[in-house]
Formats: sequence, structure tokens, C-alpha cells
Amino acid sequence: MGYESAPATKLLATHCACCNRPLVDATSVEVGMGPVCRDKNGYDAVLALPEDDRKAANKLIYEVALKRDGATVLDACTKLFALGCGKIVTAVLKRLAKVQIAMTDDTHPHGAGRLAVRIHGEVPDFPSLLADFRAIRGRRWDAEHKINTFPAESKAALFETLKRNFPGATAVGPKGPFVIPGKAAPEPVKVSLATLVVPTVPAKATVVGVEIDRAEGPCELCDGVHKFDSLDAAQKFLLSRADTYPATGGYDKHDVTVVFSDGERIELRMDCKAPGCKNNDLDIMEHLRDFVTFYAGLRCPAHLTRERYEAFLAENGADEKADFLKFVETHEIGL
Repeated sequence: MGYESAPATKLLATHCACCNRPLVDATSVEVGMGPVCRDKNGYDAVLALPEDDRKAANKLIYEVALKRDGATVLDACTKLFALGCGKIVTAVLKRLAKVQIAMTDDTHPHGAGRLAVRIHGEVPDFPSLLADFRAIRGRRWDAEHKINTFPAESKAALFETLKRNFPGATAVGPKGPFVIPGKAAPEPVKVSLATLVVPTVPAKATVVGVEIDRAEGPCELCDGVHKFDSLDAAQKFLLSRADTYPATGGYDKHDVTVVFSDGERIELRMDCKAPGCKNNDLDIMEHLRDFVTFYAGLRCPAHLTRERYEAFLAENGADEKADFLKFVETHEIGL
């Protein structure tokens, strides 16, 4: 057991109010902030306050460090902000906010006035959240910024989804931070923060290479493995030969391997047909997405009943399903 978990330190601030790392020196434990965060987040502004305000601010910082989360911390942040400690409050909220919501402007590719939602950190039940997001009318995925956007008229449906998936969690909206209502959750405590910096989520692994090996078709075009350093280049190559794929009565098999930045390799078999054909299988990312969501238990194909699909997943094994779910959570595939 570390000192920060020991019963004797229960009433001491053992973790930094801003970054939540353990405090390791006496001054930091007394203040409730580590030396790096004191320097980076404007603790000098606290020292420059009049004596009564300085004592009040120090007490509030210590309370944040002691409590670490919840409505009490948000209330302390409200008071700290009023005392002029905006940088410290912003740092605390970067640590706390599980859900960040902002309004898009006219520079966003989805247009202005939409609700942009970013989830920070691990999601307890990712498949459930993904299904709920997809059920909201007008939902769109912004792959570049890794956020979901929703039309403003879907606000009520979005809020119900957040209540189901993140009850009691801290969130930051256009009007400031609040606690998402739910079981045992206190009433929301709001604060206006003009200087709020919304934290980013950890980056997902991205595609860094694609290998294509045409296994069927004209002999001169079954010419070994072609390697590309981007998905876009591989997609252009696949389409450049589209006029040689069967237009009737079959397909040309391609073995495709997609390589991600974390070293993960996903092997696919694409059955390519001429562009005018139904289900021509000419989109690499769409094929990959269908493949991994199928094995993750997120996509039941039209030709299977739900019962048969669940039976297949059970036979395939819980471990493999869990592996594919983890892949979906940690890799950028346009969901």
C-alpha cells in the first residue's frame, strides 16, 4: 500500500488538485498542488491576493485536492474562479470532465449550430454508448476531430443518452461544467468559465499502411503484393483497376492487410466487382469496419437472425469478441 492509500492520510491531500498525481513533498501536501502545477497554473496569482482572499483560495484548493471529484469540487471551482484563479480551475476541469460538449461554428465541416460531443477516457460500456449515439437522429462522426456531432433539436435525446451511460459523471457544456444526473448524483452545479480549455481524448491508432494482393483476375494484374503508406493511396489503386473487375457473374478476390500505427494488422478478403454492381466491395475502410463490428457483436447482418448471430458469437468465443471490441475502442475506423 502506498502512503497515499494509507488510513493515516485519509484527511490529508495526497493528490494534486490539478493533475491528480501523488504529492511527494511537505509543501505540496500543505498546499494541495505539486510544484509543477503551481508553476504552470498560476499559483502566483493566489499568493498575490489580499490576505483574506488568499486564505479562502488556499482552503478551496486544498478542498479540491482532498475531495478530488464531485459536486463539492465543482462548487469550490465556482468560488475559485470568482477569486480570479481561472487557470487553476481550468486545469482541474481538464482532469475531471468525462464528457465535453461544445457548439460547432461555421468553420466545422458539419456546419454551425451542432452539438459536438467528445468522450474523455475509458467508456464503461462502449457498445451500448455507440448504439445509443447511432440511434439519435442526425448523428454524424467527425473523424478528423474524433467527435460525434448532433443537430441542436436532438439535445433532449442526447442528454438522455448521457444520463444512461454516464450517471453522476462530470461534464463540461457551452455554459460550463455540470454533473450528469443519475443514480446517487447530486443536482448539477454550474459555473461560467470564459477561459475554459476543453481537454482532448487520447489518440486512437490510425492506418499507416495497406497491402493489396490481387488473387483473381487477369494474370498480368495478379502481380504480387502492392504496398502503400496511406489508406488513400491504397483506395486509389484499388479503384484504378475497377474496370477489370467482373460486372456479372462473380468477383475478383483481393487479399488486403491494413496496418495501424500501434502495429496491429487486420487481414481482409475483398470480393471486388465492377463499380456499377450491387455490393461491389470497393471501399477498404467500409469493409474493415463491417468486419470488426461484426466480430465485436455490434453489427448483425441482414441475412442472419439475431438468435443465429448471437449463437455464432458464442461459438466464436467471448475472448475474440472482447478483442474486437477493444480494437473498435482504440483504433480510428470512422465510427
